Amino acid sequence: MISVADAQPEPTSLPHRRRHPRYEYEASCDLKSARRTMRATTRNISEGGICLKLQSFGSVDLGDVIAIEMPDFPLINGTVAWTNNRIVGVEFIDSIRDTPEIRDLLDRLAGH
Repeated sequence: MISVADAQPEPTSLPHRRRHPRYEYEASCDLKSARRTMRATTRNISEGGICLKLQSFGSVDLGDVIAIEMPDFPLINGTVAWTNNRIVGVEFIDSIRDTPEIRDLLDRLAGH
């Protein structure tokens, strides 16, 4: 198990690994793992994933399948891709472009 307090580098220094542009987006949400539910705030979102900041200490494992609940959006399923202190990177399991609410959000954030 990797504690969220264990530091692993956020892949911001590796832009060549990014497949989709990131858009700053701040909203309250719940991150639900098999062990517990944790309050979080989104930091950014893309077609491929979302970055969250946990509001309290907790732990997630790399590869954990989690669910993200945000107001006005359907449940989003993802896999923990990385952690850095209380920051968690989540890769979406399903294409969120097929979800009208999230597609509209991404289009709005992109300025379309």
